[in-house]
Amino acid sequence: MLAKSKIRPQTWITPAPFTGNDALQYTRITTALIEILKKNQNYEEVIDEILVDQLTRAYIQLRNADSFLSQSKPTEDTYTSIADAKTKLSKIMNENINQLGISRRNRLHNEPQADMMTEIRETIERMKKWSGTN
Repeated sequence: MLAKSKIRPQTWITPAPFTGNDALQYTRITTALIEILKKNQNYEEVIDEILVDQLTRAYIQLRNADSFLSQSKPTEDTYTSIADAKTKLSKIMNENINQLGISRRNRLHNEPQADMMTEIRETIERMKKWSGTN
C-alpha cells in the first residue's frame, strides 16, 4: 500500500533566480505585501503568494528594464523591445494588484476592493523609494 503524501503549500517565498540587490528587494517587497494581506485578515497563502510573487517579479524586471535603458544606448529595435516588455510587465503588475483586491474582497465582504488595491500600490511606491527609482 502506498503511503499518503500530503501536499503542503510553500511557506516562504524564494527570490530565485534573483541575486544581490534584486534578491533583497524581492524579499522586502514580498514580505511587506504579505504583511498587508495578513493584517487585513483571511490571508490565503496558496492564492496570495502566487499573486505577490508574480507582482514582485514583474516590478523588479520593470525596474531593471528602466535601468538598462538609462545606462546604455539602445538601438531602435532594442528600445522598442524593451518598451514592449515594460508595457507587458506593467499590465502583469496591475492585473495582480487587481486580483489581490478582488480575491480579498470576495473573502472580506465588508472591505472595499479599492482600499486593498490602494494599499498594495502604496507599498510598491515605498519599494520604489527604497530602491532609488521613480
